[in-house]
Amino acid sequence: MCSSDLADNGNGRIVKLNPANGKCVTKPFKLPGGAPIGVTVSTTPSGERVYVANGTKSEVDVFSTSGSQVQTITSNGKCTLNRMRDAAADATGNVYVANYVSDNILEFNASGHCIGAFRSKGSGNGQFMNPYGVAVGTDPYLNGGNPGEAIYVADSNNDRIQEFTPGGVWVATIGGPGDDTEPGTFSQLRRVAVDAEGDVWGADLWGYRVEKFARGPGEIGRASCRERV
Repeated sequence: MCSSDLADNGNGRIVKLNPANGKCVTKPFKLPGGAPIGVTVSTTPSGERVYVANGTKSEVDVFSTSGSQVQTITSNGKCTLNRMRDAAADATGNVYVANYVSDNILEFNASGHCIGAFRSKGSGNGQFMNPYGVAVGTDPYLNGGNPGEAIYVADSNNDRIQEFTPGGVWVATIGGPGDDTEPGTFSQLRRVAVDAEGDVWGADLWGYRVEKFARGPGEIGRASCRERV
C-alpha cells in the first residue's frame, strides 16, 4: 500500500505515513536547515523521488522514499529561486518549481541545471500572481484527444489553476475568483493535484474546501466541480 509524505514545517522535516492507520512508516526525513513548504512524490527515470520546497533556504531538497537525500537544487543560470512554495518532477525527471515571490514557474533538468521559466507577473493567460502549488499529471485530451503529460499550477492570487505543456505552452485556465458559495471558484487557492482520471483538484484555503473539476473532451476549465469540506 502506498504511504503519504507530509511536510512538517514547524519541525523542519518530512513525515512518511501509512494511509491505512496514519502511523509513521519510517524515521522522519530531517531537512538540512530551513523548513519544508511543499512536498511531492514524483516517479522519475531514477525511481520515486520526494521533492521538498525548502522555502526558507530557497532550495529544493530531493530525497529517496527511504529518506536519503540524493540531490539539492539551487539557483543557477537564469533560474533564481525566491521563497518557493512547491516542486514536482515529470516523467523525464525535469523539475518544476512554484517560484512564489518572482511570479513564475522555474524548470530544471534532472541534474538540477536551469532550463528556463514560464511567463511572468500578471493576470493574463500564462501569467502568475504568486504561484503557490505545482503538480504534474496526465491530461486525457491534451494531444488532439489523446493523453499527454501536463503541468498544473495553483496561481494563488489570481485564484485559478493554469495548465501548461511540459515546454511551458499555456493550455487552459481552470476556475477563477469567487466566494465559498459559488462552485468552480476560489477565494484563496493554495494547492493543486491531478488524479488518475485526469480530474483536477484545487485546495481553497479561505473557502475551507477542496474542489474537483471533472474532465471530459473539451471540458477543461469549466466549472464542473464538486465541493469537499
